[in-house]
Amino acid sequence: MSDIYENAIASIRLGIQDFQSNDELRPISALRNFYAGVLLLGKQCLLNAAPDDADPMEILASKFAPILDDDGEVAYAAKGQQTIDLAELRERFKGFKLTWPAGDIKGLQKLRNDFEHYHSATPKPAIRQVIADSVEEVGDEAVDPLAPKRLD
Repeated sequence: MSDIYENAIASIRLGIQDFQSNDELRPISALRNFYAGVLLLGKQCLLNAAPDDADPMEILASKFAPILDDDGEVAYAAKGQQTIDLAELRERFKGFKLTWPAGDIKGLQKLRNDFEHYHSATPKPAIRQVIADSVEEVGDEAVDPLAPKRLD
């Protein structure tokens, strides 16, 4: 399996371990780890749906710049190493005709952003609930990311 998939599963497992801990600081770690894992799992689904010879950055890069190829035609190349965020991931799923899984990933993202960029006073039970509400997001993709569901 790919490094992205292995990283996704490791992050999700760490998030679950943190989720199950009684340590008061672990819910914040659970939030960060679980969110990162879900995002990576979505990126792996995109890579699995792409042709085998596709450059991963052509699929996952957030920014592209026009360049001239060897034939003088306009082509687009990944600009930098920044990869797609949640909103871009959802758009790419549509472009690849993949079904976006159920689950409250936006709630997970909002709470994670509150902790990462501000200071949230969200109580431990509420953090745990947001994570629990997003578990369905992982669903089948964690079990079999090689078979993403396509829209018809």
